[in-house]
Amino acid sequence: MPLIAIEDLGYRYPTASADVFANLSATVEAGAVILLRGPSGSGKSTLLRCLNGLVPHSTGGRFSGRVVVCGLDTRHHPPRELGSHVGFVFQHPDAQFVLEDVESELAFGLENLGLPPPLMRKRIEEVLDQVGIHQLRGRRIASLSGGERQRVAIAAALVMHPSGLILPAGSDRGVRLGHRGLRALGRNTGRTAASSRGHAPCMAQHRRHDVLAA
Repeated sequence: MPLIAIEDLGYRYPTASADVFANLSATVEAGAVILLRGPSGSGKSTLLRCLNGLVPHSTGGRFSGRVVVCGLDTRHHPPRELGSHVGFVFQHPDAQFVLEDVESELAFGLENLGLPPPLMRKRIEEVLDQVGIHQLRGRRIASLSGGERQRVAIAAALVMHPSGLILPAGSDRGVRLGHRGLRALGRNTGRTAASSRGHAPCMAQHRRHDVLAA
């Protein structure tokens, strides 16, 4: 079974007069790295939001076809449930932060899962090392640079051990730092970032050289 299966997908925003995309089908296997490339406004971020259920649960609009992630049909499972299977890094990291300091932010999702404290500490230590932000653990998020916040956002997604990781296009610096973090993850675990824990990172970007430079 593929990690992600998109079948005849179509979507139109509530106030739009045309579809963002239609009759779209694709599959993503565990361990794959997928790049969605196209000009601004072509629907890259919308498609990624379909993978974690933000479209259509949070947006409304006209949704057709289906998206199945880790065996879950996104039409019937809300983003909160899908979030434990697919990590989503927001285009603007500040939009996903809940707490004020880095270590508390990394622990937040684990606490919601009800994990025992020793396992939480183990996961936090692992992701701090894997993404290369150990020196930031005691810092307030408000004091971090844009690139550092991007790394913390990626770490907060990875600490949940998702099956897939979604990285929408963001600032040029944020994208580069984000991919350095993923490459560091691969180096530190002895595997590629794509195959680490079976993750399938998906990234949207409108300029190819930004990806090649990452």
